[in-house]
Amino acid sequence: MEVAMEMELKMEMEAYMDTEDQK
Repeated sequence: MEVAMEMELKMEMEAYMDTEDQK
Protein backbone atom coordinates (compact mmCIF):
# COMPACT_ATOMS: atom_id res chain seq x y z
CA MET A 1 0.00 0.00 0.00
CA GLU A 2 1.08 3.54 -0.66
CA VAL A 3 0.54 4.59 2.95
CA ALA A 4 2.81 1.80 4.21
CA MET A 5 5.52 2.90 1.79
CA GLU A 6 5.21 6.48 3.01
CA MET A 7 5.47 5.38 6.65
CA GLU A 8 8.52 3.24 5.91
CA LEU A 9 10.21 6.10 4.08
CA LYS A 10 9.51 8.45 6.99
CA MET A 11 11.04 5.95 9.42
CA GLU A 12 14.10 5.58 7.22
CA MET A 13 14.55 9.34 6.96
CA GLU A 14 14.28 9.73 10.73
CA ALA A 15 16.81 6.95 11.29
CA TYR A 16 19.14 8.61 8.77
CA MET A 17 18.84 11.93 10.56
CA ASP A 18 19.64 10.23 13.88
CA THR A 19 22.83 8.67 12.50
CA GLU A 20 23.87 11.97 10.93
CA ASP A 21 23.40 13.76 14.27
CA GLN A 22 25.60 11.21 16.03
CA LYS A 23 28.57 11.96 13.74
